[in-house]
Order: sequence, then structure tokens, then C-alpha cells
Amino acid sequence: MDTKTNYSWVKFHETLATELLPFANKRQELVKQLRDSYERHGLKLPTWAPAGTVPTDVDPFTIFCSFCKMMTPANRMQYTRAVADVLGVSTELPTGFDGISLMNPMRAAFYGWEALQNGNKDIDNLWSLFEAAIRYADTGTPGSEEDFIRIYDTVTTQYAIKWNITMGLFWIRPRSFINLDQVCRKFLKENGFFQGKLPEIKKLPDGREYLGICKTCRELAGQEAFPYKSIPEISSAAWIDFHAEPDEELEQVLQEEEADDTDGNDTTYTKADFLREVFITEARYDQMAAALDYKYNIILRGAPGVGKSFAAKRLAYSLMGVRDDSRICMIQFHHSYAYEDFMQGYKPTGNGQFTLQDGIFLNFCHEAAKHGELTYYCIIDEINRGDLNKIFGEAFLLLEKDKRGTEVQLLYSQQKFTIPSNVRIIGMMNTADRSIALIDHALRRRFASIEMEPAFDTEAFKAAVADAPSPRLKALCSVMSALNLAIGDDCSLGKGYRIGHSYFCPADMAELTDERLRAIVDFEIVPLLEEYWFDEPDRVGEWTSKLHAALS
Repeated sequence: MDTKTNYSWVKFHETLATELLPFANKRQELVKQLRDSYERHGLKLPTWAPAGTVPTDVDPFTIFCSFCKMMTPANRMQYTRAVADVLGVSTELPTGFDGISLMNPMRAAFYGWEALQNGNKDIDNLWSLFEAAIRYADTGTPGSEEDFIRIYDTVTTQYAIKWNITMGLFWIRPRSFINLDQVCRKFLKENGFFQGKLPEIKKLPDGREYLGICKTCRELAGQEAFPYKSIPEISSAAWIDFHAEPDEELEQVLQEEEADDTDGNDTTYTKADFLREVFITEARYDQMAAALDYKYNIILRGAPGVGKSFAAKRLAYSLMGVRDDSRICMIQFHHSYAYEDFMQGYKPTGNGQFTLQDGIFLNFCHEAAKHGELTYYCIIDEINRGDLNKIFGEAFLLLEKDKRGTEVQLLYSQQKFTIPSNVRIIGMMNTADRSIALIDHALRRRFASIEMEPAFDTEAFKAAVADAPSPRLKALCSVMSALNLAIGDDCSLGKGYRIGHSYFCPADMAELTDERLRAIVDFEIVPLLEEYWFDEPDRVGEWTSKLHAALS
């Protein structure tokens, strides 16, 4: 391995975990001390409970997550120091974090708040696993192994626990437990040094299987010819290998754990998951769900950047209760989109002939009809850019809830067709595009319309961007809120032209540096204002100055 790598975090993490053990039965006191320490260090309390709720309990893995998530190195060190002060850790603070795995800030807890309210013992079980893991790592006795397997198998059935539990175990005893996030699993599968020595890891292993994987990795690391001399070195090599690959989009997918959710493990997705990821209130979510249940069709309308597309897919997930893309059809309408693309039409074969082909929606409905006990979701972006009367054709009638199951005859094949009653349609509509007309009355009658608003002032958004490296983000968001009020009050624009928060929601909050914020303002926000107030350059200049002032 590269001699420049720095694993000083390993000893520090092990010491920190050991010092945390005595607090297993003093958790309320621990939370209070941590809150006080964060405040002394000028840090925001991590999101351990819903906005407006004071946390009184937390598990040890979530404590580690407060400094093992994606943030700037400076912020990570501040949070690390704050926890170390509470626990009285005298070990020198780490100077490097090579090979460490980091959580997405949006998934920074190992328990679900709703589960706790229902009386579940999730946090108790996580503490039990924490204790059992340290005892196993430090003693390796058969009794400690069986204890670990028993509580591990219990914890992995809990809400919010997926591959992340292997990440937490790696944090507390990195020389004993291997992290099995997507990056490391891919490395173990493809690296020739491991081939034939490890089982194929397609789903989260049970406790006995997981310990077997860890043992094999430790044994391999002890061999003279093996290039990686410890589990942290294996993890470091996995991330070095990953960053050398050209597919930059994969990182976002991995950190959001979307890839983990599709490979046969726990794919549960609940209302609580939705509310953590989408910055709307619970009451608004309930309205969306009720409208879709009542009408079968809804339109999420709003200004650019309010997260319509992001929310639509996650709304479907939450109502299905599972991340299952096989039951979701994503389409974008445009001026050239036609009945032949959507329903059925003749398409060239390449040899001068034409053949009748079913369109994407027709195929989707046929698939949904095979599984009447499951709900399927067709998500249509830019729904008002297409001519729905032409795109749906004779099926336009079937959009209405009371017409589901009614059959019509298709134009080209003369076959009978119906939209099954288990199909729901979620459309998205940009309210700030002057180039397209408002939806007509026939369409409006078939869809419930729900407005999505900018979230700059919501507690959920403020919590999500709390770890952004730029200290100017808070001031900039205040200006954005004021700007949206001005846009909403403008009789030539109105609320539909307000600017959404997603401009400031990258996959990694560490990207929100001063430079990135200036680029967002100059190359995205200001050009939008120039379009809005194309005939009022002074007004554009006024708000440009205010935005720049917030960044100075």
C-alpha cells in the first residue's frame, strides 16, 4: 500500500468506542453532555429527533455518525473533538482518515423516530450490539461470537438498518469488522486477491456469514504475500480503486444507498423516509397521499427547483412501502411526443417496412394488469408540454377513477384496452415556463393539483444544509426567501415563479463552498431573474446586489 496513507483514526476510534461503553446505562446524561459540548464548540446538534423535539436517547453508532458523514474535514474534526471532550479521550486526535467510510448526511441515524414512538427497543438493541461487537473484537471467545451473532441478527431486522450497520461496526473496531458498502462489495467481488476466497455478497449477510467474511479478510491480511495488511487498508484500496473509475455518477448513487436498495436486501421505504428526504410537512404529505388515493391522478406543480421530480418518485416509494423501480414508469412529455410513442403506432423496421409496436404506457398497463394486488405508478415530467388529448387518444377517457376497468378500442390494432385500477399517475408541471399554456379544463378535471413550495424556511432544509462548508449559506438562503416574497408579490409573476431550494441541494453538502455558491448565483439564479424581469433591469440589479452581498 501507499506509505503516504494515514490510518491514525483507527486507534482513536477504538479508544473512543471503549470510552463510550460505560454510557450504555446513562444515555440521557450522555445526550445532554453531547449537546452541551456541541454548543461549546459552536456546532449544530445532529438530527437525532424531529424538528422541535429535544432528543433524550441515542445509539452509539449514530454518535459516531456525527463525525463519520460527508462534510468538510474541518467540520469533521470539530465534531470529533466535541465527542472526545465528553468522553475524556486523551488519545491524540486523528490526523488522517484514509479508508474510512462516510454516511450521507440525509441518513445519519441508525434508528427511525416513528419506530421508537411505537415502543420498539431499537436503540437498546443497538447498544447491545455495540457492546457485543467490542467484546467479540477484544476477546474472540466462542461465547462472545455467539452473543454477537444473536444480537446482530436482531438488529438487522430493524427499521433504518441496512448495509449501514457494517459501516458502524467498522467505525468502532476497524481492525475486526469490514464495511460492506457498495464500494467495498464491488472491490471484494472484482479484486483478484479475494476471488474464490469469499462468498458472493448479494444481500446483507446474517451474523454468522458476516463474521466469516470478516475472519477471511483478517486471515488474508495476515499473509505475507497479501498486499493489504489490515481491514482499513482493504477499505482504503477499495475507495482508491473506486475514485480511479470514470463513472462519477456512481458515487452519488452509492452514497444515497439507492444501489444498496436494489440488490435483494431490505428495500423498505416509509412515510418517515419520505419526510427525511423531501422538505415538506407531514400534513402536506398526507394531502398528496389522500389526493392520489381519491383521484388516482395528481399533478405536482411548482416553480423550478422545488424538487417535483425528486418528490414524485419518493412519493411512489412511500405509498408502495418499498423501493421498487419495476413498478414505476418515468416519462417526459415534450412537443413532439405522440400517441405512437405512448400508446401504439407503426414504427420503421430499418428495411423500408413498418411494424405495429406497443408504446411505453400500453406496455406498462399490461404489466400492471398482471399484478392487480400491487399498485403501479406512471410518473410524467413536464406533463403540460404534451398534448394529452393526442397522446392518450381514446384512452384519455380512462384517466378518470370511475372509468378504470372500462375498455376502449385502440386506434391501430382495434384491440380492447383499459387502464387498470391499480395504476396511478403522478404528473409534474413547471409553473414558471411562459412557453407552454395552462392545462385545459378536461385535464384539470381528471387530476388533483398540488403545489410544491420552496423550502428555504423549513427546519428540514436548514438541518440538511447545516454541515455545508460555507458560513455564508445561511445569509444567502435568507435573501432567497426575501426574493421569493418579492417574486410572489409581483403581479406579472406570482407564486408560481418563485425559485426552489434544490439549487442548493447537491448530493454532497461538502460541495457548497463559497465558490460553488457564487457560481449558483451568477450562472443559475441571476439568469433566471433576467428572464423574469427582462423589462426591469434595475430590479434585476437590485436583487443581484443583495445576493452578492450575502456572499461577501
